[in-house]
Amino acid sequence: MKLAHRIGSYFCLLGITIFVLDGCGTSYEVTPPPGRGDYSYNDLNTEFLEKEVVIELNDGREMHARQIHVIADSLSWNESLTGAHYTVAVSDLKRISRRNHLLGGLEGLGFGVLVDVAALVAISSASSREFPIGGFFVLMGVPPVVAGLGAVMGHRYEYNFPVDSTNAKQK
Repeated sequence: MKLAHRIGSYFCLLGITIFVLDGCGTSYEVTPPPGRGDYSYNDLNTEFLEKEVVIELNDGREMHARQIHVIADSLSWNESLTGAHYTVAVSDLKRISRRNHLLGGLEGLGFGVLVDVAALVAISSASSREFPIGGFFVLMGVPPVVAGLGAVMGHRYEYNFPVDSTNAKQK
């Protein structure tokens, strides 16, 4: 019964790790020139020159985009799948996001190792006898699995466009 309890605790730690990985992200505030936020429009134009991003509008629509270009009052981009060109007012923009799958994999690997170490310490301290070698090999398989999950989910970067209170009142 103790072994089943230890295995259950281990899977609880694994579940927490997956939850943490899903929440891994970085958020920035984007402001127009002379930008006081984390990113200016020019920074975005440079950062996303050839990267694929997801554009989320205030009405909830999301589009996959490449070659985005932000100017004082509008955002233009090419849709990733069709290549169609779009332009919207910056005031209609909620956020631009992208994922870095390599960084997500590295984060997953780090969390997987931490979970393994915690599980090994918990199991060995609660056990009066030696830890079975089969359990060791099961635990060693976790970091690559969690790294794979992290790579699939990726590290999320969000570039938020604050709502201008004067525009919100006019709508």
